[in-house]
Amino acid sequence: MEILLHRDREDLEAIRLLQAQNLKQNLSEADWRQNGFVTAVYDTAMLEDMCGPMRHVIARSDGQLAGYTLCMLRHSFQQFPILYPMFDLFNEMNIKGKPLVEHSFAVVGQICVHKDYRRQGVLQKMYQSMVHQLKGQYDYLFTEIDVENIPSLRAHEVYGFLQYKRYLDQNNQNWVVVGLEL
Repeated sequence: MEILLHRDREDLEAIRLLQAQNLKQNLSEADWRQNGFVTAVYDTAMLEDMCGPMRHVIARSDGQLAGYTLCMLRHSFQQFPILYPMFDLFNEMNIKGKPLVEHSFAVVGQICVHKDYRRQGVLQKMYQSMVHQLKGQYDYLFTEIDVENIPSLRAHEVYGFLQYKRYLDQNNQNWVVVGLEL
C-alpha cells in the first residue's frame, strides 16, 4: 500500500469514480449502514481547484485507487453549495476562546476507502499524510459527517477528531462537525 499525494487528472478521475461507487444513493441501505458512504459529488475540475497549492491524499495498491482524502482550502468554499451550512457554522463556532474563522484551518472535503481495503488502516494512513502536509500551516482540520454515517463517525473518533457541533441543514439532514487540532 502506497500513500501518495495526487499527481494529475488521472488520479482525480480515479477519485471521481470511487466517489460515484460510494454515494449513499448508489448503495443499498445495508451496505451504507455497515460501511459508510459519501454525500457530495465533485467533478474533476472541482477536485483540482478545491485543494489550491496542496494535494489530495490517495492510497494505491497494485495500481488501484484504494482510497482518497480530499483537502479543501478556504478559497474554494463558495463553489460548494452543499457545504454552505457547514461554512456558515464556522462563522459561529469558537475554539479556545476565539472565533474559528480567526484560526487557520483546512477542511476534509471527503474521505473514502475502497470496499476491498476497509478495516486495514488505510484511513489512518491517509490522515497521517494529510496532517503531515498541513501541519505548521494550519491549526485545525474540520469536516462534517452525516449522523447516519456511523462507520465514518467511529473512524474519525478513533483517529482523534472531536465533535464540535451538531446541526440540521435546510433539507432536514443532521450533520456533525468534527475537528482535529494539528
